[in-house]
This record gives sequence, C-alpha cells and structure tokens, in this order.
Amino acid sequence: MMFHAWGPVSCRHNDNWTLGASEYLLKVAELQHDSNMKYCDYGDSAYWPDQFLRSKHRGELLTEREKLEIDRMSKCRQSIEWDYGHIGELWKKVTYKKGLKLRKQPICWIVSVCFILTNAHVCLNGCQTAEYFNCVPPTLEEWTSAGPRRATVVEYFEIDEDIPFL
Repeated sequence: MMFHAWGPVSCRHNDNWTLGASEYLLKVAELQHDSNMKYCDYGDSAYWPDQFLRSKHRGELLTEREKLEIDRMSKCRQSIEWDYGHIGELWKKVTYKKGLKLRKQPICWIVSVCFILTNAHVCLNGCQTAEYFNCVPPTLEEWTSAGPRRATVVEYFEIDEDIPFL
C-alpha cells in the first residue's frame, strides 16, 4: 500500500529538497509519536541519514552487522520498484510514454487517482510486496473506514508562465 505521495516537483530539485519540502519525515515521526517501537525507512544513498530514514552504510571498515544490513535492506528496497510496476500493470496510460501530456492534462490528479485505486486493488487482491514481507493488507472496509487523509497542496510548483497550464 502506498502511504505517501507528494508532488508534482520540478526536475530542477534534487531528492533531498523534495524530501524536505514534502515533510515526509515529520509525518513519519507523528505516526510513531506515542509508540515505544520506532521504525525507519531505508532510502537510497542520495538521502542524508535521519532518525527515520537510513541509507546504505559507506566506508571501507564496515562491521559485520552493517554488511548484513546492507544486504538485507537492498533486497527490501526492491519492493518499491514492484509497487511502481504494479501501478504500470494496472494503469497502462500512466507509464505509456505518450499517454500523459504535461500541461495538457491534470497529471497530478490522474496519478493520485491511480495510487488510490491501486491501494484499493491491493486491499482486494493482495500484491507481490505483501507476499514478500508475509503480511496481509487491510481489507477494503478497514482501509476506507479510517476516512479521508489530510492532503498537502503544493503551492510552489515552478511553471513556465509562457506555457498554459491546465
């Protein structure tokens, strides 16, 4: 299930800028505020380490534990690619090179709807990621009973004023 989608973002910004602007790590911290057990995400090496975001250990003198963590976590990171592949399988237009037209279609809305429908599909049918981690997704009723979530509206997406944006 996809937990967080944010954007659109100009390609002029790097991954760390996008991570900060999305306030993703603050949301992860909020979710775990009252929990004794703290979880963190494992991202690629582009991200700065944080309490809730880890990346591959670097250096020549790695401990056995760090080597094991690199091996195990690199396998887990593959699951992110499975989720994007799943979206592409279900909603071909999203991945088709000429399927979405920037500045001619509400791409952010289309992709957001695809994310929501994919989560619903996972609730009803499961997915490769759930099988890999040996966990059961919530039922559609459990997922929808939580109600709507707060959305973040991006107000500072950079556009070229000379090109009309729909």
